[in-house]
Amino acid sequence: MRIESRLIVAALVLGTAVFCIASQDPIPEEPTQKIELFNGRDLTNWYKFIHRRGKNCDPKGVFSVVDGKIRVTGEEFGCITTEKAYKNYKLTVEYRWSGGEYGNQIGKSPDSGILYHSIGDDGGWLGIWMRCLEYNVIKSRTGDLLIVENSENKKNSPFSCSGIVDSQGRWQSDPYAKKDAAIVHLKGSGRINNRYRPPKPQGGFKHETPEVYPEKKEGQWNTCVLICDGDKVEHIFNGITVVQACNVTPTGGRIQLQSEGHGIEFRRVTLEPLPKVMSQGLIADVVYEKPDCTPLVIGGWSKGENVQCSDYCVHADIWHTDGTVKWALRADFSQGTHDWEKALAVYVPKKPISRVRVNFLCRKGTGNAIFRDGFIERRVGEGEDPCRVPLRNVSPAF
Repeated sequence: MRIESRLIVAALVLGTAVFCIASQDPIPEEPTQKIELFNGRDLTNWYKFIHRRGKNCDPKGVFSVVDGKIRVTGEEFGCITTEKAYKNYKLTVEYRWSGGEYGNQIGKSPDSGILYHSIGDDGGWLGIWMRCLEYNVIKSRTGDLLIVENSENKKNSPFSCSGIVDSQGRWQSDPYAKKDAAIVHLKGSGRINNRYRPPKPQGGFKHETPEVYPEKKEGQWNTCVLICDGDKVEHIFNGITVVQACNVTPTGGRIQLQSEGHGIEFRRVTLEPLPKVMSQGLIADVVYEKPDCTPLVIGGWSKGENVQCSDYCVHADIWHTDGTVKWALRADFSQGTHDWEKALAVYVPKKPISRVRVNFLCRKGTGNAIFRDGFIERRVGEGEDPCRVPLRNVSPAF
């Protein structure tokens, strides 16, 4: 019996990368509690950098705080950059487009971005932004992952990542679902398109938004969630995972918010520690820092060979704050021989949950099973962020 993750497989194909942060970069800090990087009043925790002007020189007021929001006019290219560097975190950013377009961006899709794992000199990329990875924020296709690096640095670049994409470069959650899905390794350049990105249109730059794309209507606030967990990253847009990557280097750095020719507002920039996950063979424990009653979903994928077992499932025991336990929530897989199959189970608690223990079981019978991509997900209400914990670090007991 073994557990296998697609992203772990990609990491094994590529091998181990080594990266040393340049001496001028601050050592990335791992948050231990929630940090409001934007306090709603001013740009404490940030500094400005404007193309051809430099640090904290912003005579046109490209970046300002108005009515509790960070207002970015887009008139000049640049960014606000965190004073500190960070690693292993969950970042939540809310944005909406505010109108206005300038220079070579006139007539193009509104464009901005959340730049992370940023290292090196200010303006290190064409005098505008630090070299980094990007969670692209752009009308109709927010969520793409880009490597922002100079072409002359490509060969020796510290920036790399791996992912599973189709022939259009779109991230695929399941490499077995499409015949054209393949593992790609990016070094010093490239991108992983979000799962909903439409093919590039003929004779034009703008894309039509597909009906399934989770973007909000004009004027409404969108929510970007970035999970940075060691050398893995996940882009979540309005509650839906749109990109995942592994073998990511570097694994930490500063955070930048872009000005890129279009008006945009940000009203929330929140950094949080990752949920606590402890691996114990085929067992994973997830501890709630803030117990609550949100519905819980457990699940995963399995491939079976001649399985005839009484327990062939994803199995969870759930502890409540009053000490009572919901035993044996099960997401069962089919018996016998089958290709990759997904199983899910939902629990709606009446009392706050404090801890969940998940097992991947194939016992009390015969046969062989392979497991991958187990997860726990807390389903929340509209306008709130789901908390999805991929159980990628779970390793086999034997």
